[in-house]
Amino acid sequence: MKLTENKMAAGITATVKMDGKDAPWLVFHGAPSEVRSNIIEAFGMDAEAVQDWTVLDLTVEASRVAKAQSNVAHGIGGRPLTKGEGQSKAPEAWEAARSGQVEPEPEQRNPLFDAIEQAGTVDELKALWADNKAAFSDGELMAAWKARGKSLQAAA
Repeated sequence: MKLTENKMAAGITATVKMDGKDAPWLVFHGAPSEVRSNIIEAFGMDAEAVQDWTVLDLTVEASRVAKAQSNVAHGIGGRPLTKGEGQSKAPEAWEAARSGQVEPEPEQRNPLFDAIEQAGTVDELKALWADNKAAFSDGELMAAWKARGKSLQAAA
């Protein structure tokens, strides 16, 4: 994160950089109010929730979010969700959850566990992983996949 005064023109520059030497970065330049609104818009922040924050506060938070998103994207293959994609429940269900009136849903076993158990070769396991990379961010699923791979290698 870098916040500098631009001596060539009126205004400030706020730089938000993700982790890593070759990581992308965003530069916001202009009057403090412009930089402020641009950071809020670029990071999808709630303008009302951050109305009392300084440009420095916003830059620090934007840097934290940028680094976290970079870690998720590069570390476990995550990606941003489109609007509504992460909301599988109706608004009423969220209200019920907030009020404590929710009946827990029965746990459903991920069908990939069955596919892992049914894999007969290491190549089948590799293909399963290649076709479902995002699902393997689940630690339990990845542990089952590794254990099955070791089992198949030992049997070979």
